Amino acid sequence: MGYWLGIVFSCLDVLCVAVFCDAFLERKTRGLRFVVGALLCGVLSYIATIFVSHISEESPITLLKFAALITVYFVFASLFYLGKFWMRLLVVLLAYAIFTLLEFCVLYSLLALLHIHYDEYVSNMVLYFTGVTITYSLKFLLSSAIKRIHRPVVASSGNIKWAPLTIGFPLISLVGITIYYYLSMSMSGKMTATFVLFASGVLLATNVVILILIDLTEKNNLAQEQQKTLNEQLRSQRANIDALSSAYATQRKMTHDFRHHIAALSGMLQGGETQQAQDYLAALQEQQTERALMVNTHNSAIDAVLNQKGYAAQKQHIDIQFEVNDLSPLQIELIDCTVVLGNLLDNAIEACLKLEEAKRRIEVSVLRDEAYADSDAKLYVSIINTSLPVHIEKDCIATTKPEPHLHGFGLPCAKELLRRNNAFYTMDYHDGAFQFCFEWPDVTRNSCVHA
Repeated sequence: MGYWLGIVFSCLDVLCVAVFCDAFLERKTRGLRFVVGALLCGVLSYIATIFVSHISEESPITLLKFAALITVYFVFASLFYLGKFWMRLLVVLLAYAIFTLLEFCVLYSLLALLHIHYDEYVSNMVLYFTGVTITYSLKFLLSSAIKRIHRPVVASSGNIKWAPLTIGFPLISLVGITIYYYLSMSMSGKMTATFVLFASGVLLATNVVILILIDLTEKNNLAQEQQKTLNEQLRSQRANIDALSSAYATQRKMTHDFRHHIAALSGMLQGGETQQAQDYLAALQEQQTERALMVNTHNSAIDAVLNQKGYAAQKQHIDIQFEVNDLSPLQIELIDCTVVLGNLLDNAIEACLKLEEAKRRIEVSVLRDEAYADSDAKLYVSIINTSLPVHIEKDCIATTKPEPHLHGFGLPCAKELLRRNNAFYTMDYHDGAFQFCFEWPDVTRNSCVHA
């Protein structure tokens, strides 16, 4: 009977840790597979507890037991949750420290109220199960409340450099719990249940404050990322407006000069100066070719960014080729789309400039696929550029610029906007060329279903 109760309690502990982890980490898997994994980890944690009890039989509360259970919980978090090593470890430590402190608060509240010793508490089955019920009820209520209030931040956008620094607080709390336990079990009378309750409450409050600080830090990081995204959108829109203004001014000048060119050609032909008229026409055609749009998708916003980047690439002696179709029916968020295209083309141009002129080449495909019976229309984009070797690891490319904190936001910004709009993307480097592709559902933002 005791073994089965121990397994049940261990499984409940793992489920409490799982609910707590849900508030800070994204799950890798859900459903039956997750539940079975949690139950197996519960059994494993019980086996670890039994093993430790054989090594240290004098007390159920030891640092060795803490280390064994934290190891099992960390393995569980690593198998079933996404996130960096330090963040997973911090969440597991906080969960275990808070739940253990909560157990101490309930235990020593009962001991203080009833004026009994620990041995009497354990031997009274009704009282013991009452304490266990209260403890697990509070654990689930607390972890559920934290999960309801806090949602896990996307792994790629969070900044967890502070995580290793905060790990010390829950570790100190666990050491403190061990010290309090041994002192409370001594016969000197110097450490009463009331004092242990007070000390445990202080440590519990400290760890809760750490949770609040983590929440505030993540919100601050998220606000900074959003501000960077807005700045990129403003920069892209300024560039597009400048390109459109320049094209409009050029068109006005061409319209103004048109009648003068007609008058000049008419005068030449009337005077019999045919060769001069032909040379004059050739010069006009050359000017017209320089001023004509490189790309015409019938979508003014996308035309602006593609032509602007195309002319910028040509000025840098980069062979840039476009493949487009009619994009006038597009319903997607054009501001986000132009920011993504602008950042990706800026990266492509910058990569080409590191090569000799003969090797500079960019191929851009921007195509809209019509809707089929089982799928919506999609915007397909592929940008291939020659480049020096790049190393892609965990969906990221490290910047080689001298001040990394001031650079390297273009690609992360593009990826964040693609994720926000439920677009699928991939990138690869092969045979001296880097390729970035994405498929963007051609639906309005409001109709997108976010994961």
